[in-house]
Amino acid sequence: MAEHSQGLLVPFILVPADGLDMANSVDVIDVVSAFAGWAETEAMLVPGEYPDEAKWVSAAWTYIGEVENGGHGQFAANTGLRPDLMNDIREALVRSGATELHAILQDFLHLMESSPAIRQQALATAGFEGTPAEMENFDRRLFGLDDDERYAPLGRWLRSLGKIRALPQQEWKAEQAKIIAANPRWLPRREIELRRREEAKARNAVITAGNALCTAAGLRLTEVTGSIEAESDHIVWALGTTGGPRYLRAGPERAELLDSRRRSLGLSCSFPVGVNDRVAVKHEPQGWLSSLLGLKRNLKPG
Repeated sequence: MAEHSQGLLVPFILVPADGLDMANSVDVIDVVSAFAGWAETEAMLVPGEYPDEAKWVSAAWTYIGEVENGGHGQFAANTGLRPDLMNDIREALVRSGATELHAILQDFLHLMESSPAIRQQALATAGFEGTPAEMENFDRRLFGLDDDERYAPLGRWLRSLGKIRALPQQEWKAEQAKIIAANPRWLPRREIELRRREEAKARNAVITAGNALCTAAGLRLTEVTGSIEAESDHIVWALGTTGGPRYLRAGPERAELLDSRRRSLGLSCSFPVGVNDRVAVKHEPQGWLSSLLGLKRNLKPG
């Protein structure tokens, strides 16, 4: 949401007190990150209108979480290594004194900048098969840190700021409503953001192709959960559908729907597809039916 800041509208970090252990660094980091997400996606605040520290810590939490879940390869692919996000992570790690984490991040980003081939491979494989071996070194370094090195610096720093305002559930919800009501740009920003989300969804070729192919199979696409395999000529995407998990094998020039065991369902379409493209689904005979049809074609009368 690119828009100029109106100045600091919310000088505190609003979090729910229920179940929060302020002595637990993970708890503190988690609720502060959640506040930053709420501030930008629900309260329609932009950076500069709420505490920068919350934005920085949210970025650092994204880094730690992505690596813990799928390694530095997944972190690279899921974030695209956006410069603004990388800068926010650095701010959090430097200001909090998380020196070990900062050193790992810096070495990782240096490799990504100095080796375009490794960077491209990391982005394409997303932590799955084919991920550059160099990623494993960074993963080992981060997993080698104990909690005092991985979480405690961020937690201590946040507590030292004196900006966290923890309220009981009902008061917390009421204060959230006040923040939204006090933002004069909430409604126009909300409308722009909703349009942007819908346009991004419509532009997504995977969703467009997935919708058409699932519909042809008598299913409804519910989500695209992510890529699970990447090769030079195609990517396999995991889909959630009303009939359970399915897969989309996309590229080059063609996308096909696979069943839960990643076998072709005989449904394909051109790929990629644009927003306003009419998706023509091609039905192809498969399995035993394909063999039977082939046999019939080869039989001659008499």
